[in-house]
Amino acid sequence: MWRNFFTVALRNISKNKVFTLINVSGLAIGMASSILILLFIIKEVSFDRFHQNRQRIHRLYINGVMGEQTFRGAWTSMVMAPTFAEEIPEIESYVRFDVYNQNLIWHDGARYMEDHFLFADSTLFDVFSINLVKGDPATALSKRNSIIITEEKARLYFGDKDPLGLPLSVNRDSNYYYVSGVFEALPENSHFFADFIASMETIDWENNLTWFQNSIFSYILLKPGANPEEVQEKMAKVFNYHIKGELQSILGVGPEEWADGGNQYGIFLQPLLDIHLQPDIEVGMDSCFRPVHDKLYIHIFGWVAFFILLIASINFMNLSTARSATRAREIGIRKAAGSHCSLLVRQFLTESVVLSLIALAFALILVELLLPWFNHTMDLNLRMEQVQYKYLLPVVLLLALVVGLLSGLYPAIFLSRFSPVDGIKGGFKGNRRAGLFRKGLVIAQFTISVAIIVGTLIVSNQLRFLLNKELGYDKEQLVVLKRTYPLKTKHQTFCREIEKIPGVVSASNSTTYLGYNNTTETYQIKGREAACSWVSG
Repeated sequence: MWRNFFTVALRNISKNKVFTLINVSGLAIGMASSILILLFIIKEVSFDRFHQNRQRIHRLYINGVMGEQTFRGAWTSMVMAPTFAEEIPEIESYVRFDVYNQNLIWHDGARYMEDHFLFADSTLFDVFSINLVKGDPATALSKRNSIIITEEKARLYFGDKDPLGLPLSVNRDSNYYYVSGVFEALPENSHFFADFIASMETIDWENNLTWFQNSIFSYILLKPGANPEEVQEKMAKVFNYHIKGELQSILGVGPEEWADGGNQYGIFLQPLLDIHLQPDIEVGMDSCFRPVHDKLYIHIFGWVAFFILLIASINFMNLSTARSATRAREIGIRKAAGSHCSLLVRQFLTESVVLSLIALAFALILVELLLPWFNHTMDLNLRMEQVQYKYLLPVVLLLALVVGLLSGLYPAIFLSRFSPVDGIKGGFKGNRRAGLFRKGLVIAQFTISVAIIVGTLIVSNQLRFLLNKELGYDKEQLVVLKRTYPLKTKHQTFCREIEKIPGVVSASNSTTYLGYNNTTETYQIKGREAACSWVSG
């Protein structure tokens, strides 16, 4: 029976080539648009899911109010994570990151400026799933001046040599780091990435034991079964106990008196899987962290994909129903020969699903052709790979089946209700209720289309405004020199020397540059000397 359904379906599809082309084209374009959006959504929600301990990893962040200013950021002090891990039994391990930008690295005379440079604890491999191609994870970051690098950087600096044990000069020719491991580059759906990861033991932080000097990023790994809310409550108690002395020495008040003044300062847990889609927790513009997005946009794009498919499905319904007159005689003869309505419904649904699957095939071809343009336009790097998106193929197949069934359901029921006599005579004109329903579908189709077009124009105008708005300075003639810390206190002298170069109008210096967020904030008691300060981030 099903074989007969498919045979008749293919015969009708091949016999009506123009109708098939129009219907398949509409469905294919709608499906292709939805698949492109689906690829983006899958990429966004897949961040950090490759880590084996993803459900137990949390990042620490501070949330506080100082006077009239609120702050919420992922910066922590050096002492926080080790103290929490020592005093809270539910914490299995921890790792801290310190990000360094603009590092001058060279080997055998070849020099490169490298941005993606991290310092991390030796527990990095206990917390995160990072594949070490060469070296021992247990010892790779346990010694001072040890460093692990990506396979790409190993080829760049050492060629075909085995890099283990070889030195790299960092920032000055006497500052050597020795390669202790080579690791696979972190995937694009990781919220952090690095080309160089050096041992945290290299940093002399013994004199930086204050709880309020927040400049690094800390992650903790909870033990299996540990309740994050209970751990967070214990962290608050440990934190309040340890800050008493510093509050007294810096602000001259105790925790209770300070809180009574409306001030707040607490340490909280952010689940690893929430990091990429939780933009209200700041991380600054550090080069080792990918930009975060808002979960709201995932919902918006999801609805857009749904409405695009809905428009394509409505178009399919209307075309199939409009073609009913040409099939009235076929239906009348089938009914006169004893065919039941249920068989006719299954026949038309089969034709609809076959058309939908054909449209899916063309949609996948369109996606492959449009993906480079889409990536360039949206500044993305999406790919149609079954390995990367192992659920994509089943999803789009299921999508084609659902679209085919839903799109063909109304035409199937509508066509199967033809009277045998009217069908054989070819005089079936439909009824008023069916006409109103089709008109309603057309109105809905145009309403959704207009809404999407208007929304697209608004977003396009906003982007054009952002790109072309006068910034108050000539960005085309402005050059920023980022790596100036080797000058120490000689910035002004350096600027005066630059001004002597022909073509340079003027030069200046600052602690940051336009477009970059300076996250360092210092607080002090009014009337006290500036030496008594509190750095929050």
